[in-house]
Amino acid sequence: MNKFYFPGYARHTVHASLCVLITLLGGCTHTNLINQGDSYAEQGRHELAMVQYHQALQLKPSRDDTRVKYNEAQISFQRWLTSIADAADVAYQSNLRGRAFMLYSKLLGTKSAGENVQAQARFQALQIALLDESLLQVKASYPVAVFGHNMESDIADLLPMVGDFSGLPNQREYSFAFAAFDTIIVEQQEERSGEYISGIQIVENPEIDHLKNQIHHLNREVKEFRRDRKKYRHRIKEAKHKISRINEEQDYKTEPDTNLTGEALKQALAQLHRAKRKLHKTIQAMEDDEERLYNTIHQLDMTPATIIEEVYSVHSYFVTHSAYILKGEVLITAAGSTVVYPLEVVNNDSYHDAQPLLNMNADPLVQISAQALTADLHVSARTVAQSFMREELQKYRAGLLASARGEIDKSSRFEKLVSYGLSGRNGVSNRVAHQMEEELQATYGFDGEFPINRLLYGF
Repeated sequence: MNKFYFPGYARHTVHASLCVLITLLGGCTHTNLINQGDSYAEQGRHELAMVQYHQALQLKPSRDDTRVKYNEAQISFQRWLTSIADAADVAYQSNLRGRAFMLYSKLLGTKSAGENVQAQARFQALQIALLDESLLQVKASYPVAVFGHNMESDIADLLPMVGDFSGLPNQREYSFAFAAFDTIIVEQQEERSGEYISGIQIVENPEIDHLKNQIHHLNREVKEFRRDRKKYRHRIKEAKHKISRINEEQDYKTEPDTNLTGEALKQALAQLHRAKRKLHKTIQAMEDDEERLYNTIHQLDMTPATIIEEVYSVHSYFVTHSAYILKGEVLITAAGSTVVYPLEVVNNDSYHDAQPLLNMNADPLVQISAQALTADLHVSARTVAQSFMREELQKYRAGLLASARGEIDKSSRFEKLVSYGLSGRNGVSNRVAHQMEEELQATYGFDGEFPINRLLYGF
């Protein structure tokens, strides 16, 4: 042990190291935030620079240099917001309502912008008017008893019309009718079968042949073991005789050959031990087989020659598969043309009589009522009608986007893109959002950000 070691020294060293590590990590984070803020400031993106400097001040509030940078970025951003407020008023007065809506949304969504009553009032008025003009409005007529209440209200981004249909570009008029007919019952029979016990019969016991075969096999093995026993006994006798002869020859020789005699004696002893070992194993296996043979013979004597066996017969019966089919159609009239959508609901069931031979109870037909089946057909009719309106909504939004992309004038294109964005509450795609953001930044600078979907719907 080091003579300068003190108890607790290692623990305090670890704590000190952790403190140093945390301090270093905090310093690195602060430095990264400052560097990123400086980079944004150099690019003129003062809103993002403010965010970075603010986070850096949260880590090290006492850094005056950071606070100076934050204040400078804030002043530049506030100056930019003032220009945005002026630009929004100009767009509003120029009837560029989509552009004014987005600029007012940016202005009101920034906490540091302060209260602006006029901007708030104009934004709310624009929001109501643009949504009313952008969302697809549907005037739908249909029998409530079939299609249910508020069928069009359940579809997102679809605005039910309250007043009369006036033929505006974002208005559609649909008429839904329903006809039920052709109640069909289709039945088909299927033959099935099962086995039942029809009687008994006396047959030879198959166990007899099995036991006889086993006895024959054991008899053969016992005979082989007895032959092996005789063989190994003879080898033992030969080995003993050889050992005795070697010993006698040694006694008569005046000059015994020690090497040759020793090798011969060694081989004879090995032969003797090997024969004894095999004899022991053979006798043990033979006695085991003799015991099994005795037990098997006894089992054969105790086994009856015949047994009673159950007789199985096949019984066939019929199962009827019934299909209760109710057909109908939905007639959708739009823009003077009518499209027919066929409907069909099916209730399937199977039934059969009781089968006592198979111990099977009757399975009666559970037929759904005509009223319940008609209700299912009405649900299908509502689903078809709503699917049609969803497809129409997709076509409408696709048409708005195509019209915007085909516009040459940038201001007109931006107005149409705003209308497209407001026509669906899920916002616009990243590609469209990027295009709209580029248009705004090219006109009003990069000081502030334009998160398009958040400006459209506040998310």
